[in-house]
Amino acid sequence: MQCPKCNASILPFKVWLISRWSHIKCDKCSVEFGRNLDAQTWIIAAVFAIPLFVLRISLFHPFYLAWAFVVMFIDAYTIKLIPKEEVKIEKITAKGNLKAIFIGIGIALAIIILFAVIFCRL
Repeated sequence: MQCPKCNASILPFKVWLISRWSHIKCDKCSVEFGRNLDAQTWIIAAVFAIPLFVLRISLFHPFYLAWAFVVMFIDAYTIKLIPKEEVKIEKITAKGNLKAIFIGIGIALAIIILFAVIFCRL
């Protein structure tokens, strides 16, 4: 993993600390980098879930832990680092995006029900 500004190396473990709200700083040039929620983010999330839903194994199964480590390693080396100023975080407000809020609540409820079914084996 290389810094896009100064080409200094960045440890993949630091890249795993990036979230929508937190950024990493290059040790050499002190520029902060983040990531956008793009197609890669959703693909990585889906690939993480494959063993859980297809093979129906536990989060703490040794195979899943190895799978998660490999997927995170691939994500860390293929991520596109973006300077902090260019990271796009869309804020959802009730004033302008009521439909998006209801969709988000519906997705969250669906995920909670899905996890309940998986872990309770209903």
